[in-house]
Amino acid sequence: AVVWRDNSAIHWVKGTENPVGVHLFQWVADVDAYCREIQERGVELLVAPGDRDYPMRDFSIRDPNGVEIVFGQDI
Repeated sequence: AVVWRDNSAIHWVKGTENPVGVHLFQWVADVDAYCREIQERGVELLVAPGDRDYPMRDFSIRDPNGVEIVFGQDI
């Protein structure tokens, strides 16, 4: 399920990990620029930027609480 508010959307997806965790997605205007910016601040990537079949370009990180956060843009 996806809920939109202005230019932001929240996706609820069923995870595949055991136990199932939280996964958040945020659209950004320039995913590669945003990825560089957060890496410069010391954030480690969980999944490197790439073009996906869905069709999006995205990357993900894991926050200190174990929440996966995916940042992406349409391609």
